[in-house]
Amino acid sequence: MTWRERADDAALVQEARAHLGTERAASADQVRAAWKRKLKEVHPDMGGTKEAAQHATNMRDVLLAWIDAGRPDLDREHDLAGGAYASA
Repeated sequence: MTWRERADDAALVQEARAHLGTERAASADQVRAAWKRKLKEVHPDMGGTKEAAQHATNMRDVLLAWIDAGRPDLDREHDLAGGAYASA
């Protein structure tokens, strides 16, 4: 299963947001900008590791898939349900 296929996993989406430092309402452009900032920290050419750079890319893919699939509606459900992702 690819990272993009795992984008329906609400816990993974939360992890991706935390890893990249994005807000819940972040647009695709904001996610890409956050990913670029993260890569400056973790890229092997900047003193990071290949694995850390790949993880940042995977987290970007999860968030972009979440946005592309129109899943931010689950964020609204999460808020209305008192913090539980009922549909995920």
